[in-house]
Amino acid sequence: TFDLNDDGVSVFTTTLTIDASETFSDTAATASVLTATPLAIASGSVMTIDIDVAGTSAEGAKLYLIGYATAKP
Repeated sequence: TFDLNDDGVSVFTTTLTIDASETFSDTAATASVLTATPLAIASGSVMTIDIDVAGTSAEGAKLYLIGYATAKP
């Protein structure tokens, strides 16, 4: 499982998982759930990624964050 944190606080209520023998999270048996949609991330936030559980063949994970600025502070 993967967790994305905004200033130390998880942005998920249900963390992102990639099931065994899968490549992407969109087919996971348990879907990830964000704390809010759309997710607002403040300018200057420190984003961190936690790998909470790694499977026996977990390697080469890539995480893409796609978004856009809505307003300047």
